[in-house]
Amino acid sequence: MSGEPPPPPPDHRIQLTIKDGIFEQHHKSVSRYISRQFAMQTCDPGWSWRHVTPEQRQFYWERFCLRYRWAADIDTQVRDLWLRNSAILYRRTIYRWRSRGQPPQTVTPERWAAWTTAWQQQDWQDRAAKNKANRNSEPAGVGTGTSKHIAGAKTYSAHGHDLRARYGRDPTSWELYVHTHRHVDGSFVDTRSRLIHENMERSLAQSLNSGEDGSEPVVPSPQSVNSMFKTVVGGKKKGRMYGCGSMASTFYPDEMAPGRRGRSSDVGPSSESQREADMRQILDSSLRRNDELCERMRATEAENVMLRDRMTSLEEHVRLLVAGMSQGATAHTSGRTLSGPGTSHRGRSRGAAVGSSSRIHRFSQSYIPPTQGYGDEDEDEDEEDGDDYDDDETQSPSP
Repeated sequence: MSGEPPPPPPDHRIQLTIKDGIFEQHHKSVSRYISRQFAMQTCDPGWSWRHVTPEQRQFYWERFCLRYRWAADIDTQVRDLWLRNSAILYRRTIYRWRSRGQPPQTVTPERWAAWTTAWQQQDWQDRAAKNKANRNSEPAGVGTGTSKHIAGAKTYSAHGHDLRARYGRDPTSWELYVHTHRHVDGSFVDTRSRLIHENMERSLAQSLNSGEDGSEPVVPSPQSVNSMFKTVVGGKKKGRMYGCGSMASTFYPDEMAPGRRGRSSDVGPSSESQREADMRQILDSSLRRNDELCERMRATEAENVMLRDRMTSLEEHVRLLVAGMSQGATAHTSGRTLSGPGTSHRGRSRGAAVGSSSRIHRFSQSYIPPTQGYGDEDEDEDEEDGDDYDDDETQSPSP
């Protein structure tokens, strides 16, 4: 053996990369996975994303980390993108549940009743009415209609990714705008979209004719087209660039720098400080959970030490018990050896002698020689014989 540590087990998680503010190559599956986690577990104040507890957000984040992995240098970007996507997807998920009136099984009837009560509160109704009025406003003037698009549920970054695959290059902000605001038949979704497109065509024509007479027209660079579009739409307003969506930071990185970028109302808190506070709450929750796990590990280790001591004591008792049983077995075996097969021959000889002497004694008592009776010499001999076999006669049965 070489002594080298074994290779780590293979990581089967999906590798993520970020491009233009989306999870490249997996933006659709990531969105679906994040939405499914909302139905797996909910919390009591979960009628909106801003009321979801830090512990519940941490649960969603941990589930996300179990399925996906990424490079360490983009960890902050992944967290920020996950938080923004989760806020948007959670709002859409709650709206779908509320519209259908059919929550998932993880939402108990009591919890659903509490959520319904929260949605009926006056402050919630006022906020909903205000957002509806903003959506129905006419930014380009009376009669131009509300701002619309045909992007659907797909983010602008996802549409930009599709255009990049189609053109083989990065699209411009104007190309993305036309892609998300013009129908297949060439008509625009509203008057504002049509007017912006016409203004962009005039600006582009002026840039082509700006050269000297007889000179070749200079085709504007993508950066120039993006600059024209920013001028036509009126620049940044309330932290957003109209018509660019989540691709604004790609087209205008200086304008949409993180320190200067605003956030949408459907993303949750409206300030970076509030977002940082949410992240700190999630981090504090993680630290508390780690402390609890460490405390449990210490308690488990102490319990293991106690169990090891008890096992050691039990092993000592078992060892002593086995030693005592071995000594008892040895003594019992030696006792059997003294009266067992080793001395059986002597026992049988002694028994045979006792039986023989008994028969001789009985025969001597019953036999009287015809020529003499009992004399002194005969009595002495009988006594001597009796002394020799007295013990044996007491053990022999009487005649």
